[in-house]
Amino acid sequence: MKVYLSVEAYELDKRDAEAKLKHISNGLEWCSNHIDIDKMDRKEFLFDMEKTFSAEVLKQHGDIVKKEIAVDKLYFLLDINVTELKQIQGQVDNLNVKVGIKDNEYFSIVNEEDYWIMTKDEEQNDKLIKANNLIQAIDMVSKYRKVYPADICRGTSGFLNYDFRRQKYFLNLT
Repeated sequence: MKVYLSVEAYELDKRDAEAKLKHISNGLEWCSNHIDIDKMDRKEFLFDMEKTFSAEVLKQHGDIVKKEIAVDKLYFLLDINVTELKQIQGQVDNLNVKVGIKDNEYFSIVNEEDYWIMTKDEEQNDKLIKANNLIQAIDMVSKYRKVYPADICRGTSGFLNYDFRRQKYFLNLT
């Protein structure tokens, strides 16, 4: 049974996922200045931008000289500085959220269901039912008297917790 939604963690991960998608888009835009990004493997690009970019530069521009040439020398000939791409890759790697790819489009894999705290067994289900009854009784009493959430939590020995941001009681499963 669902006990409590960790809203802060969910919202933070949503923001991180949006930022990660923006950084990936910036990386693609940077690459598009030097190569045709439609020919690039987007899945590989997600994991290692520089390696994928280097491979595409060799494929698309490697024939400008008669001999086989190292990618660093090709960067020099084409006046490409990959430092910015390395920085973008670092920004993407720092954001620890999952991003998926479908039809060459990146999307966020942040699902609200993953942020629910759930009961694990019959005993916790029973505790949740009793906690919901207690919360309902507190709400009924609060119409007539001021109820102090910290005192309620302390008075129930931590059976209930209170989220001051959302102004809601919830069962403490620990």
